[in-house]
Amino acid sequence: MATNHELFASTVSYTFKFFLATTSLDVDESLHAMFPMQYNLHLCDGNTEYTCDTSLVDNLGSTETWNSDTGCATSDNWVMLDPAVVNGAGYTLETTDTFMWTIDGVGNPESALARTAATTWDFDATDSDILGTLYAGWTNKFGLYSFDASDKTYTGRSYGNLNAAYVGFNYEFDNQFTVNSGNRVTVWAGSYSQDVAITVGGNSGSLASKKVTLSPSTNSRSRSNPNSNIAFQSLVENYVILSEVDEIHFRVGADINLGKGLYYIDWSITEESFTFAGVETANHYHAPAKTMVEVVAKVTGKYTFSVQNLVGNPVKGTTSPSIAVSVSNAPFTDVNVNLSLLGGDNVNLTFEPSVL
Repeated sequence: MATNHELFASTVSYTFKFFLATTSLDVDESLHAMFPMQYNLHLCDGNTEYTCDTSLVDNLGSTETWNSDTGCATSDNWVMLDPAVVNGAGYTLETTDTFMWTIDGVGNPESALARTAATTWDFDATDSDILGTLYAGWTNKFGLYSFDASDKTYTGRSYGNLNAAYVGFNYEFDNQFTVNSGNRVTVWAGSYSQDVAITVGGNSGSLASKKVTLSPSTNSRSRSNPNSNIAFQSLVENYVILSEVDEIHFRVGADINLGKGLYYIDWSITEESFTFAGVETANHYHAPAKTMVEVVAKVTGKYTFSVQNLVGNPVKGTTSPSIAVSVSNAPFTDVNVNLSLLGGDNVNLTFEPSVL
């Protein structure tokens, strides 16, 4: 396995280098790659196919393209390479041939596994020759399969005890923003959540750049497309993190008619770095991982408006101080609050305004 970038949540190219334990590929026999569960190709990329290419090195060191397919179909976490057809027939090969299959534009996972190298033995995930301090996050294993379309059966596959096709990531934890401590945001349909924190990573605990502006958007490839039924607010900071700031806040809202389920927020950022001697320094940060939003189905009376107690009685002929009306979670759309006396009317008492 090889990848040309080490960061989570980046779009990269993956190259599989492998041998096939056979001397031919039939005209209807394709190759499939299964990406580990840390990847979510549909949610991240939303492609129907990836650009791909192949090469082969024989035992004499000659290199050639062994498959003309340049568009590899994808479904869930599978990527499929069409059969190699040469003059209307399958492909004849040697077991000593080394195959390369490159898949371009794959979205890296946004999380991985922590592993600690063993001190007494080397086996699989505890191989201390592989798992040192260089890489902090690891995926599960990749799988390669050969598939016969006529028989609809897999005719070959890689095996876990023989193939340790992991990818390790030297994840720059200090250079990423964390939303809600990495946890899901829960919101009841018809309302907004309470404040959700976006925290700056780094040893200093505050922003190392001049300014970063975050931009949230709904992921249309969730179980169902939420469209405009999910909204965001950052009324105080407007998603802007300034230098020496370590945290800002925003809220997530769900329309009252949005069905319950799990949805995702995609993030992008615009970073403005400091300038020294007329030269702008390199950027420090990349966008937060996707934020999961759990929408709970609408119910009656989930939130109650509260009215501030009036301290003392107003003097006749005067107006009381302003009285606050509040609710813990704001409604998704405007709500009118009608003000009146409890237990009847009194022409000598009025409210201004009478409707909020």
